[in-house]
Amino acid sequence: EIFMGNIIRWDDPLIVQENPDVELPDLRITPVYRSDGSGTTFNFSDYLCEVSDKWKRSMGKGKALKWSAGIAAKGNPGVAGIVQQTEGAIGYIGSEYALTLKLSTAKLKNKSGNYVDATLETISAAANVDLPDDMRVTLTDSADPNAYPISLLTWILVYKNQQYANRTEKDARDLVNLLTYVLSPEGQEVAAKINYAPLSEQALIKTQKLISEIHYGGKVLQSANPDPLPWQNVKR
Repeated sequence: EIFMGNIIRWDDPLIVQENPDVELPDLRITPVYRSDGSGTTFNFSDYLCEVSDKWKRSMGKGKALKWSAGIAAKGNPGVAGIVQQTEGAIGYIGSEYALTLKLSTAKLKNKSGNYVDATLETISAAANVDLPDDMRVTLTDSADPNAYPISLLTWILVYKNQQYANRTEKDARDLVNLLTYVLSPEGQEVAAKINYAPLSEQALIKTQKLISEIHYGGKVLQSANPDPLPWQNVKR
C-alpha cells in the first residue's frame, strides 16, 4: 500500500495495528524505488506479487515498473543515499548494501507468520527449501520459518561447453576451479565478509553438480562424482 501510494503517513492506522508497541510519528512517507532496470526491483515486486493479489493485478513484477508513488533513484547506492538523507523515507536495496551501511531495516512477516530481520542467517535460510537440479528458482516468500521473505540467489551464467571462440582448455579449467572455490568454505567465508549470504548446503551440493557438467569439447574438466568437499563435512 505504501509503494502504491495508498498509505502516505507513518501513523496510518494499518501501520499502527502492525506495531502496537511503537509510537509512530505523524510524518509523510517517501517511498524510494529504482529508476534503472534491476534484479533487485524484480525480486521486490515478485515478493509483493506473492503476498498481494492487489499488487499482482495492478503493478505486477519486472526489472522496471510504472510506479504509482515515490522518488526514483539510480542503483542501490542511489536508493540508499536518498533514504538516508530523507526523513520518513523507505526504500528497497540489496542486503549487502543495507548490512554494510548499517541501515535500519524492517522486520518482515514471513510465510510462517514470524517477523524476521534481514541478516545473513535469515537470508541463507530462504534457500532451505526443495531446490530444482538446474537451480532455476526464486526464493521469495520461502516456507522456512526462519527465512527473510525477500531473498534471492545470485547466478553466474556460463556455457556448459567451454570450447568456443578462442578459449583454451586452460581457460576452461581455470573457470571451473574459480567456481569450485566460490563454493568452498573459504569462498563462502569471503562472501559473508562482504555481506552476501552463504549458500545452503543443498544449494552447494546441487551447484557443485552443475559445475561438474562443464566440459571442453566433450572433455570432462572435473569428475562427475568428486570426493566429498570440505563443506560437506562441516557441522551446522
